[in-house]
Amino acid sequence: MGTIQKEKKKLNGTSEQTDNKELNLIEYVEIDDTPFTVVGEYKDEVGRYQWYIMMGKYRLTEDIGGRQKAIDEAKVITWEKIMGLIGVMVEEYNAKNKK
Repeated sequence: MGTIQKEKKKLNGTSEQTDNKELNLIEYVEIDDTPFTVVGEYKDEVGRYQWYIMMGKYRLTEDIGGRQKAIDEAKVITWEKIMGLIGVMVEEYNAKNKK
């Protein structure tokens, strides 16, 4: 399997200062040899990151519960993930073209 490339980005170019440490609000992990990216989004209301699998601009999962768990799941391409993505794309297309 491929290696994991990690890139941290800040939401709207901002960050929060907590205990003299910079807190990145969004973290992206591209998964080699897959079309997926794992995204961690810090949520103040729960006091932790919530981790999702995404493909392009489409979020494929709800909070998976942890960074490594999301990475491991993203490495396995299943028909369920592909069909979920197609379903979201069809819904978006229909909403844009509704008359």
